[in-house]
Amino acid sequence: RLFIQAKAHIGVHAFEHALQPLEELREIHPWLPEAHYNRAEVLAELKRLPEAAEAMKDFLRLAPGSPDVRAAPARIYAWEVAQQR
Repeated sequence: RLFIQAKAHIGVHAFEHALQPLEELREIHPWLPEAHYNRAEVLAELKRLPEAAEAMKDFLRLAPGSPDVRAAPARIYAWEVAQQR
């Protein structure tokens, strides 16, 4: 339910509303990689880049075999560079 709610908000670019269900999902299921990945993307959209980078690092630790792993380090690096501006 929480993941579906978050994805629905993301789908209409209501990122501020997507964050709450993702936070709840992370609390209930901290081992769920998709929650961390989507939380990272939402935090980045909200310009909360340090938190986005940490969430993506959590995703990488939880899902080293995911197809999204290839792009994740580049996303982290881009967010770290952007926050230095």
